[in-house]
Amino acid sequence: MKRSLAILIASSLVHSSFGMIIWTFDAPHDDQRLREAALPGPAARALRDEFNEFQERRIWPITCSDIKAALGATMEAVPKDRVLPIFESTCVMLSGLRSRAEPDKSHADVYAIGDIGYLEVHYHQNGEKVETALLFYRPDADFVPLKALDNLMPRLDWELKKLKLAEKWLAQHLPK
Repeated sequence: MKRSLAILIASSLVHSSFGMIIWTFDAPHDDQRLREAALPGPAARALRDEFNEFQERRIWPITCSDIKAALGATMEAVPKDRVLPIFESTCVMLSGLRSRAEPDKSHADVYAIGDIGYLEVHYHQNGEKVETALLFYRPDADFVPLKALDNLMPRLDWELKKLKLAEKWLAQHLPK
């Protein structure tokens, strides 16, 4: 009883709301089972690590205002004809921890990355600090849908080329 009362009192003193925000993404060009099998593999992991390192260096340190100034107008949403890289999960979980003392300005913006693809940036409660970013590619003539296991290596080769182009484009446009 004392423990329950202590928990009740402690929880009434906390000025935050808790929870998990779950964003899901579809990959209509791919077989979902093959994506799930490829995601933990070394080739997909290497691409994921490279993009994560790029995010840490170039995207996370800047603000929403910086990104809008550098990349221009936001899009309504990521267009339907897009490719979710194999290294990106179809589900992203973000902290739902929010202070009730501040308004919740968390949001997501989508930007075109030239003719290469799209960057979807999710922002923290203050609406300025980057929480995470997702990369989507535009399919082109060399695109290989992941419909069979034999498609995996050609697809990863295509994604590596696209990732290099996206990183180069973003490095040229984002503030240092």
